[in-house]
Amino acid sequence: MTCDYFQEKMTVKEEEEMNQLNSVLIEGTLMMNPRVIATDKKNEGWGIRVMFKVANLKWRKDDRNMVREEVMVIPCEATGNLAEVVKDKIKEGMTVRVVGRLSGNEGKFKIIVHHVEYRREKGKIEVADEA
Repeated sequence: MTCDYFQEKMTVKEEEEMNQLNSVLIEGTLMMNPRVIATDKKNEGWGIRVMFKVANLKWRKDDRNMVREEVMVIPCEATGNLAEVVKDKIKEGMTVRVVGRLSGNEGKFKIIVHHVEYRREKGKIEVADEA
């Protein structure tokens, strides 16, 4: 389906439509140190933008009762103050919990991050939120 299909279907008054939920929570291991992919050179208020990848592991039994590992690598992007915290505090190999919204289309997607929890020391969880 293309975006045109949805634009044609949006003839009903928008105030009568229900908002569609777009919320994602993923836990996993940071695959790489966050890297800065853009800076706000025009001072539009978003500061920096960082990208990082989270590997989510799942084990399941297949048809032959063999345990299989499934790995999903999720690209994530944070901006502003949250990006600064992510860039400075989380490192490759750390366990993270990311909350945000899914963005993208046609099979390519990423999570726009609103909240990150991470472990720097065993047993101690720290939190970073979008300001």
